[in-house]
Amino acid sequence: SVTASNLAESTRYYYRVEASNALGTATGDIKSFTASRPIGISINNADEFTNKKSVTIYATGPSGATQVIISNDGGFGSSQTFSLTDNYAEVPWTLVASRDERLPKTVYARFVQRFGTQSSTNTDDIILDTTAPEMNSASGTSTPPASDGVTAAGVRVSAAKKGGVKLTVKAKDANSGIGEVQVKTSSGGQITDVPTSSPKATSRTVKVNTTKSKLWVRVVDRAGNTSKWVTVTVK
Repeated sequence: SVTASNLAESTRYYYRVEASNALGTATGDIKSFTASRPIGISINNADEFTNKKSVTIYATGPSGATQVIISNDGGFGSSQTFSLTDNYAEVPWTLVASRDERLPKTVYARFVQRFGTQSSTNTDDIILDTTAPEMNSASGTSTPPASDGVTAAGVRVSAAKKGGVKLTVKAKDANSGIGEVQVKTSSGGQITDVPTSSPKATSRTVKVNTTKSKLWVRVVDRAGNTSKWVTVTVK
């Protein structure tokens, strides 16, 4: 037997066996298998945040499981039952929420075997963040093009090499934190995403390679909520 580690879930892998001795080497046929998910449930494929009540439950049951019972409460007072195919199902699900909030939501599940035996309770949680981030201000100053800068969509590469912009963006999000800054070179232009590494920071500096003197900027939190666009005139 062979143990293979660090495999990606739901991914097909191919293998073959080679044998050798003093007389030579022989190679077997190529075969394949699909790496399965761990037994249990995952909300939105293990996302940490969501800004929508509608999610997808990825349910993987033990061998022989034919159904999964899913509930938003641990007592299963209000639950739904779904069929599994080869111990697996992707189930559309709605989290319980009544207003804008930033709360962890837990989903509960039990797997049902062919003869009705139920498993112990499996759980997963996700933070429902429906509050938009707050963008306080943004300013831009002309700089030489930066090797670590992002080239704004819609700007020719040759033009972008001639100049750059250093954007100072002041924004905050008390819930999931700022995930990225978005920039475009016209009101209806293509959006360029610039990830940020400090979700809770109140100020960020972003380098954009562009010769445009006017930019549109907004921020997106890690749950996907967006602020309003702010127009920046480059000085």
